Amino acid sequence: EQRRGGNEVVQGDAVHLPFRDKSTEVTHTRLVLMHLSPEKREEVIKDILRLTKERALFIEPDWRSFQGNEVVNRLRDFALKFLGQKADLYFGAKLQTEIGRLFSESSSMVTARPFESKPIADYGELIKMAQALKGLVNHNQPALLAEAEEIAKMVEEEGSKENPEAFTLPDFMLVEVRL
Repeated sequence: EQRRGGNEVVQGDAVHLPFRDKSTEVTHTRLVLMHLSPEKREEVIKDILRLTKERALFIEPDWRSFQGNEVVNRLRDFALKFLGQKADLYFGAKLQTEIGRLFSESSSMVTARPFESKPIADYGELIKMAQALKGLVNHNQPALLAEAEEIAKMVEEEGSKENPEAFTLPDFMLVEVRL
């Protein structure tokens, strides 16, 4: 679709990105590393740093902050049960240590900046999360669909209240490597 639109497209594997060494000014990954095994994660980080000339940015979540009322916590716990089989939803807390361990050249600087979530009462994002989760469950584990549908309905009902209870979404960690 992008090619038909006249755009240049490159497709590759995250471990063997099809770019020359130091060929990009800035690289950026978001919500990628959490889905990989520790071994694959290390390979991906090294390959990203190989092709980066100036700055590499990595952003990952830390779900320790994700909490709220009974409905929010039920959505969170279901998401952790389902998504936690394939992803480390707490990887943001380990991101700086992992990158620092892999890349310790004296000419580089590794810095971390947390993005801490503040309590909010806008259920729009949670409703989207519950719907997306329902779709993933339907595609990957249909036996859990009834539970996912029930939770999505509860989230929508909570969000439609005049004064819904506040909750806190997952925090994010941004780690930057300046080369």
